Amino acid sequence: MSTTIPFRSEYRNALAVACAALALGGAVPVLRAQSTITEPHTVFYGKVLGTASAQDFLVTAGRLTWTIQRSDGVAVTLETSLYLLDDTYSYRLNVPHAALALGLDPNPGGILMPPVPQVNLHAAVAVDGQPAVLLGPAGSAFTTEQLLRTATYRMDLGLHRAATDSDGDGMPDWWEDRYGLDKQDPADAAADLRGDGLSALEAYLRGLDPTRDAREPELLTGEVIVYPSGSTGILLDTADLDSSADELVYTLTRPPSAGTLSLRNVQANPEQPDTILASGATFTQTDLQQGRVIYDHDGSNHAPGSFDLEVRDENPDHPAYAGTVLLLGYEPAIQIPASLGALEGQRLENYFDAQAGYVILDGTAFPANVALAAPSAGLASDALAAYVAAYGPDRSYKIIGAAAPDAVASGGQGEDVLVAGNQGGSLTGGPAADWFVAQSFETGRITISDFSVAEQDVVDLSRIPASAGAYAHQYLRVVQTAGVSQIQTDLDGNGAGFTNLAVALPGLSAAEADLYTLIESGRLRVGPLVLEPMISVAASQPQASENGPSPGIFTLTRQGSLSEDLVVNILISGSAQNGVDCQLVPATVILPAGATAVEVPVVPFADGIAEPAEAVQLTVSPGTGYRIGAASQAIVTIEDRLMLVAIEAVEPIAVKDTTSPGLFQITRRDVTASDVMIRLTIGGTASNGGDYNTLSSQVYMAPNQTVAFLQVVPKADAVLAGGMETVNITIRPDSNYRVEGSGQALVALIERADSFAGWRSREFPDAAGDVATFASADDGQTGISHFQRYAFGLDPHQPDPGGLPRLFRQDGKVGVTFRKPVGIADVQYRVLATTDLQAWDGQAVAVVPMAAPAGTSDPAQVFYEALVGDGPAVFIGVEVMLVP
Repeated sequence: MSTTIPFRSEYRNALAVACAALALGGAVPVLRAQSTITEPHTVFYGKVLGTASAQDFLVTAGRLTWTIQRSDGVAVTLETSLYLLDDTYSYRLNVPHAALALGLDPNPGGILMPPVPQVNLHAAVAVDGQPAVLLGPAGSAFTTEQLLRTATYRMDLGLHRAATDSDGDGMPDWWEDRYGLDKQDPADAAADLRGDGLSALEAYLRGLDPTRDAREPELLTGEVIVYPSGSTGILLDTADLDSSADELVYTLTRPPSAGTLSLRNVQANPEQPDTILASGATFTQTDLQQGRVIYDHDGSNHAPGSFDLEVRDENPDHPAYAGTVLLLGYEPAIQIPASLGALEGQRLENYFDAQAGYVILDGTAFPANVALAAPSAGLASDALAAYVAAYGPDRSYKIIGAAAPDAVASGGQGEDVLVAGNQGGSLTGGPAADWFVAQSFETGRITISDFSVAEQDVVDLSRIPASAGAYAHQYLRVVQTAGVSQIQTDLDGNGAGFTNLAVALPGLSAAEADLYTLIESGRLRVGPLVLEPMISVAASQPQASENGPSPGIFTLTRQGSLSEDLVVNILISGSAQNGVDCQLVPATVILPAGATAVEVPVVPFADGIAEPAEAVQLTVSPGTGYRIGAASQAIVTIEDRLMLVAIEAVEPIAVKDTTSPGLFQITRRDVTASDVMIRLTIGGTASNGGDYNTLSSQVYMAPNQTVAFLQVVPKADAVLAGGMETVNITIRPDSNYRVEGSGQALVALIERADSFAGWRSREFPDAAGDVATFASADDGQTGISHFQRYAFGLDPHQPDPGGLPRLFRQDGKVGVTFRKPVGIADVQYRVLATTDLQAWDGQAVAVVPMAAPAGTSDPAQVFYEALVGDGPAVFIGVEVMLVP
């Protein structure tokens, strides 16, 4: 089974290793099906490494069996013997090809060589019958076509095989032979051969030459995987017991032939901050670990090649260590097998991440104590701003931590991908949305120090080894330990124990630490796992009433899979009798496929019996296909039929100069047979008993009385600030009745019912001219006409421009607010909105009144909004006209 990748690159994994050099001493492969081969061989070569000891070792003896599944499904098995090849490799395998052309029969013992690309898979590889793991850099599939004759692929193999250790001193025989130690004497493990304080065993475990002084630099890296699809951060491992990363200085003596090495952020120039490294250029170990040294392929058909360098430490008496680093380019075949090993899967992801613009900084093979970072990692806001000003925005990095529990990987300014090493470690992102990945789940702990839901960070556990469709809660749980949120894993999938990998999230609050919420919001990726439907209940309308009757409402909410109809069992209990005090609520509720919630109404019966409030409790019961959430019960209270009391201002204006009263009307309904005392709160800006006749804060209604009135009678000596004050009456809650509606009403107390003519004669008695002349005049040259002062209720002689219509924006809509004075009947107000200033009527936009925002103290202030959101610009205005 394979997956097609929709691209094809001219660059191939074939390394620039001369076939002539490989041919020296090359073993001849044995075919189980021999026939005449008319096409040149494809060559596979590489190391066979024993991987079960502290240090990998080269295996050079044994029989290699290699099975290839051809593109037509036929399996071809090839064999050869292992031997030491070029003092570096373990084998060479010649892959014969069958011609596929008109008039020729393909050789069933070879691999087809067609005129168009076809993909072949490495089905099985073994050494002496022991399965081997493909370590690359070539992939688990390879392409054949006639244009790719004589292709050469490097493919290292891993065997879970421990090296022989005859004396049991922790150092294998091959290593003791190499460095002249006695493989029959376990005491030599403690020997310090150079007096540098490092024993022979410690040198072996670190991969060092015990005959060298470990205080002098020794370059241990000979090969680096790079990704020609993008940029690769170069990581070199140099051992030096007494030198810091800053003190290890590399000098490039020969750059790579197919591509460039660059040092990032050398010069304060945001447009071009990086410098291409030429022979003689220097950089430090710190530069490497901060992702500043990167390789970019030149886009040619050539393999990346290699580069030479020297490394020195801070001691001038220590010699430089010279070495060559081979750049092994990884690029996938045009088809990718459905099943990949962990190493190839990681490299494939790296390839596409590099293609997407990430700098790949892979510390998989690095020592335990290394800390890797993006260049801008750890910078606070001011320092980060200075960094961006000097070098421009940092690039996004993909950093893979070392395989050690104390390994550290830190992102920078960009949206980074941070992959924990195989033994866990510490990951830190940055201010952007970062992606934190776990790749090993058996044991260990990953601490993600700055995980943030608000920053849209992601924890990626999608590589967890679980069957597709298994439930997430059987493998994962979120808990709080010592105040720190943790995601714990349980690889056996029985939902108990959770003793495998733990991911600590100090930045995740207890309120955010919910498995379902994290997965559904995309903050936690779980790969093959799915969320089992989980049902919770809430009383979304917790109060039902026999008045109306008005229903209460339970809402059942489903989290997790929405793919199927779900039948949920519920239990109805409480002091109310189901089907007697309310309409019958069934014992099951169906949530249709795709539905996240369903309402369950509780509709009371108005039985006319005086009784206390009754409770209806809904409990989610166990059933098939769902879990029960923490909120498994809810209660709706049925309120007995009560008296409903309401108030309104039937005459909302009281006029002082004519003593015309305002009038409140209080009504009651439903229960009226008994008397009642209705309690009131008298408020507003007017003084009760000062500006109007005193109103009582209680109103008595006799049995069967359904309406009462309160008159607001202005006093002749009332002082009304600004010409108007208010009387606001609110019905206070009481156990004897329910308040219907808002429970409040307002009457405006004004000086007079005004007219423009009366206002003119009162405020400007000496003004000359007809109405139109006076209306447009502007006494005092304020920029506000007489009519505008009148229409908007401004001070006649010192008008405040702030009282004129002004625009506002709310929820993406444009609106206007202005004063519309109470008691003016001869002004018509018209609010207009348009998308065309030249055609107000032709391009009109609907305008509607809206409620005054909270905190508005002036009852004359009105608000309107245009019913249009994003789109063309909207213009809004207020037209006022005198209508005597």
